[in-house]
Amino acid sequence: MRLDGNVTIRAPRPTVWHFLTDPQAVAWCAPGVTIMHIVMPNRKFKASVAAGFGDIHTTFLTDVEFVEMTPPDQARFRAHGVAPNAAVDVTSAMRLLELPDGTTDMKWEAEVVVVGQLVVLASGRMDMVTRQMIEDFFERMQSRIEILVARLS
Repeated sequence: MRLDGNVTIRAPRPTVWHFLTDPQAVAWCAPGVTIMHIVMPNRKFKASVAAGFGDIHTTFLTDVEFVEMTPPDQARFRAHGVAPNAAVDVTSAMRLLELPDGTTDMKWEAEVVVVGQLVVLASGRMDMVTRQMIEDFFERMQSRIEILVARLS
């Protein structure tokens, strides 16, 4: 599944960069994340991510690694998660552009591949649930960053 999008955040680019490259901050925004463990600061971390597809619920134990970082412009990461009878691989990239009014435009893209019995059992719901989780993440992320900036002003 290929996904992409664009989000405008009312915050300067360095603030957005710092937030999005902080696994603890991102974990607060990511639906289903219950455990976050930093393996190597600014590079690798592990997360436990619960996902529900209708009546089917599972938890992925996920390894995440930044594979490219060019502060504060762009980053790429990959993730591999395993769950009972399923696995997921994600590659994702983001690019940040500071706009003249001080806001930040974030372009992102992701490739998500899910394999295993979960695909058969939840195939009719997987696309919709994945898109909803991503939408929820970006709404939470945008809100948290903008609240943070407002408090610092």
